[in-house]
Amino acid sequence: MALAVIGFRRANQTTGRQITAVVTQSGFLHKSSGPLGMAGRLHCARDLNRVPSGPGGHPVQESVMLLRRLHESQQYTYARVMIAPAAVRLEDGVDEASSAGVIEAFTGAAPSGGRPLEDAIAAFYQAIGQPVRPASATARAWRSSVPTGGARSDQYLRVLAQGRPLSAQHHGTGYTITSDAVRLRYSQPAPLDRARVLDLHAALTAWLRLNTDET
Repeated sequence: MALAVIGFRRANQTTGRQITAVVTQSGFLHKSSGPLGMAGRLHCARDLNRVPSGPGGHPVQESVMLLRRLHESQQYTYARVMIAPAAVRLEDGVDEASSAGVIEAFTGAAPSGGRPLEDAIAAFYQAIGQPVRPASATARAWRSSVPTGGARSDQYLRVLAQGRPLSAQHHGTGYTITSDAVRLRYSQPAPLDRARVLDLHAALTAWLRLNTDET
């Protein structure tokens, strides 16, 4: 029977390291960390054989909560998205207690493209028959309001995802944007022309896309 899992992989371009985390349908949480392009150190971050859930606890929900916290805490240190959060089904025969087997199978089966973590969690819960908490009206409105941008925004998004800043300065007005912060500077009355407004819009759109995908 196919094994349902959810996971992600991120990288730090400066240090040349990556992290991968995967939760299985029974609640095992596997992690690996190490140099880019290599398997790295494999270990089970939550081994149900050693640490079962307490009374009233649900192993899958508890591990998904840990996955969510890990994703949130590492999104700036490991700013480059290698595999966006995804829920996939692995081939028959994968042992969900095996970190090496689960992570290797996940990285081979994960689709390309970006998606928010909460969307991947909802798809994972649906795949294993767990109830899915509907997104709030505020969250739905926020996601639908974020523009996709154009070619310039795509370029800026790649820069931010690699951990590099965006910056511009013109007659006392400028900005510096990193993956975790937006800083605007205004030291004298110098209105922006249309070209610079479009440039700032593309930079802010890239920042919103990066951070919305990581909510």
